[in-house]
Amino acid sequence: MGKQWLLKSIGIEFSNVGLSDMDLHRGDVPTLYHVSFSRNLPKALIPRLPYGTTKDSPNVWHSEPDIPRVSFSSDLVGAVRGIFANIVESLDLSRDLTIQVYKVSRNNRHVRLINPEVLVNSGAVHDAVLTNEWWALDKVSIEHVGTRTVRINTKGEWLKYKPFGTIEEREHSPIDIKVF
Repeated sequence: MGKQWLLKSIGIEFSNVGLSDMDLHRGDVPTLYHVSFSRNLPKALIPRLPYGTTKDSPNVWHSEPDIPRVSFSSDLVGAVRGIFANIVESLDLSRDLTIQVYKVSRNNRHVRLINPEVLVNSGAVHDAVLTNEWWALDKVSIEHVGTRTVRINTKGEWLKYKPFGTIEEREHSPIDIKVF
């Protein structure tokens, strides 16, 4: 079963707006960031299934499709929001966190990307409009931008939203997330 069939099965056609061969060096898309706790990521990331897909967590209220991808965000707070559910139980969020920030290299050519609007409208990613999540479906070169400190106030108000506009309101992540 190929990637193209999987995308069609969740309503994403290769001809849809938001999925195309984009020439990143021309600036067809915003700067896209990837955050990690590792300073030693390879210079190119290969699409894979992230934690939270149906194969990894069948009891999660909304599992994401089993489509290998590399996730990015067009802003650093969005990137942190994107990994929040995966780190909330494993890290001491009462202290500042140190993350490594990477960005998509403008040297990439012909990387198929899916934008946040298409991810949400297709039913693939419930929170892409909150995290500004983009998917890269091909190997993508990245550059290390630097080290940043993240402060997450879990005791304050939480961002509320209605996933896909049809499900009851849910809490997503703390409103007060700072990257500096």
